[in-house]
Amino acid sequence: MLFDSFDLVSALATLAACLVSMALLLAVSQQLWQLRWTATRDKNCKLPMPKGSMGFPFIGETCHWLLQGSGFHASRRQKYGNVFKTHLLGRPLIRVTGAENVRKVLMGEHTLVTVDWPQSTATLLGPNSLANSIGDIHRKRRKVFAKVFSHEALESYLPKIQQVIQESLRVWSSNPEPIQRLQVPVRSP
Repeated sequence: MLFDSFDLVSALATLAACLVSMALLLAVSQQLWQLRWTATRDKNCKLPMPKGSMGFPFIGETCHWLLQGSGFHASRRQKYGNVFKTHLLGRPLIRVTGAENVRKVLMGEHTLVTVDWPQSTATLLGPNSLANSIGDIHRKRRKVFAKVFSHEALESYLPKIQQVIQESLRVWSSNPEPIQRLQVPVRSP
């Protein structure tokens, strides 16, 4: 009987030691995480960092964001105001809301702030896309796209689009065979 109680006490002591160790490890890692973001900020910028939390190491506040959904931003805005910092999907970011704040950011584009897409998105969009271009190049491309995708331009494309669709449907319906879908070969490793 003495042995059984000793094993239970030993197991509880081990569990308590593990829990305390984990709590200390989490607290120290969180402090180091905050120190990292404080130490790596731009020393030339005299503006204070917005209020907010960078969350847990590496994952930031991603779990909170996933669990709370759209309520995440509302809760942070209520807690920190219209401008706050956070860390989502492995990236630090500053969330800006409110007409005056958004106006300030948009008017200061490329002087106060720059566009920074996640690497996967930048690769998908391509280096010469409108979203990845800045300054005069962006203005020129946007001007071209504005003409090409204006209401009048899109309206003028409609007859040709309808013609192509009608012709394709006519060809498909005249064929007695079923329409074959595209077969994409799968590469083996």
